[in-house]
Amino acid sequence: MEKVKLLLLKDNPELAAFVHYTMDENCQFFYSPGIPPHAVSSDSFILESTYDLFRREEINGNSLALNKRHIFLEYDAIPALNGKLPTLKRIPEKKIKHFDQLVEQRILSDENFNAIIGNCDEIKQLKKELCVVSEKECKVLFCGESGTGKSLLARVLHKTSLRKDEKYISVNVGALPKDLIESTLFGTVKGAFTDARDRKGLIHLAEHGTIFLDEIGEMPLSCQTKLLHTLDDGCFRKVGSDVEEKSDARFIFATNAKLKELVKKKLFREDLYWRIAEFTINVPPLRKRDSDIILLAEYFLQQENSKCRNKIKFFTEEAKQKLIMHSWPGNIRELKSCINIASIFAQTEKIDADDIHLENDF
Repeated sequence: MEKVKLLLLKDNPELAAFVHYTMDENCQFFYSPGIPPHAVSSDSFILESTYDLFRREEINGNSLALNKRHIFLEYDAIPALNGKLPTLKRIPEKKIKHFDQLVEQRILSDENFNAIIGNCDEIKQLKKELCVVSEKECKVLFCGESGTGKSLLARVLHKTSLRKDEKYISVNVGALPKDLIESTLFGTVKGAFTDARDRKGLIHLAEHGTIFLDEIGEMPLSCQTKLLHTLDDGCFRKVGSDVEEKSDARFIFATNAKLKELVKKKLFREDLYWRIAEFTINVPPLRKRDSDIILLAEYFLQQENSKCRNKIKFFTEEAKQKLIMHSWPGNIRELKSCINIASIFAQTEKIDADDIHLENDF
């Protein structure tokens, strides 16, 4: 019997791993990230997002209508073969729990995940997603406001990946002069422009390892085209060279911009967006992590004590309330700076509300 195709487009690494783990043996699973829904052939079932089974009118000449529902929210059913068409198949609770336990055990056993400070539900889910996707080779896009910790998450992803013993190269695209981005990433040959010399680019230097491109939304369109080619087949040319070279570096991206809006404004290539957003992980702002604020503050205080040999032991209840009530527009970066300054103002072994100077205090 011909296997029914299930095509997972994007959105959730945990879902991908779970489908692999539980799917019916007569279903053929394809993970095809980077492909927009309208480009998918009509003979495939599409798992288009985390929780929904995408409705296809015609599959293999047969009519099919499946209502969208939160199938994967509770992990209670998946598409499985029934004749020539998939139906929903109940998954034994024992198997569901076993999958969750495998993920949780790895998070607990790998100390690299300890770098992610937080116990709120959003951070627990984020750790699960990182855990599942770390052993894959797909590209990952971190989306979130400035100061939410995207760079730290990218480093954790590398350290927990199969490439953890290889190079990790991080570059902030937004911090580079626009006319140097291409040469920095792809390298140059002597004579390509004034004072140019033979030099390997960062993509080449990341061979066998990981390259993290932060603020990818700041990349000029001219360079986006060249990056798209590299993401497709790993090939690139140095600036001024006709020789094609190859790198198998894994790519991780981050942005604080709304890339889909940039696509609509023709400031970011749509095809590049689909390439880099194979797995998108949304990083929550600190204002949505109330239960983690004091935990993070105590962590930063401990760091400051160790660095400056301070003996500050705790925050008063008034200080804690002041921290919790603040909106933190600068997110974790702002909180860390706030605690560092508070430790300077503190005259005793405690930090009081008066020692905490926030943006709206000035």
